[in-house]
Amino acid sequence: MDAGELLRRAGWAPGRRVDVEEMLGALAAAGFVVVPAAREFLAKYSGLVITSEDGRRVTRIDGHEAARHADPGWCAAYGHGIGRAVTPIGEYSHMVLVIDEAGAFWGGFDAQYGSMGDTIIDVVHELLVEPGARPFDRVVAD
Repeated sequence: MDAGELLRRAGWAPGRRVDVEEMLGALAAAGFVVVPAAREFLAKYSGLVITSEDGRRVTRIDGHEAARHADPGWCAAYGHGIGRAVTPIGEYSHMVLVIDEAGAFWGGFDAQYGSMGDTIIDVVHELLVEPGARPFDRVVAD
């Protein structure tokens, strides 16, 4: 099953929109920068629970959950290393998924982080279709 089919199976469809104002407020109140790309992305995808074909791996796209579980300090450090502010938009196991100002996706687990791709299809493919193909290649500087 490809990434697009996993997204559709999770409930995504072209034109899908959800209200994100409360969610964006929760992210800001938790200390996160909210980039415009996060607003647009979350409006299309928040609330989706995307599961691998075998049901063993799950990615959650949810700004409320990201606000509760992500660490503002780590997210700020990822943004500093990338050179663009980031906003947490979801999670995979203990990994935080963020989107940067340019709309690119990154994953991070404490000090280690790396690119997850330029589209949600890239992210779903990397996490649920062909996991591990793109290992974290960056470490937060001391």
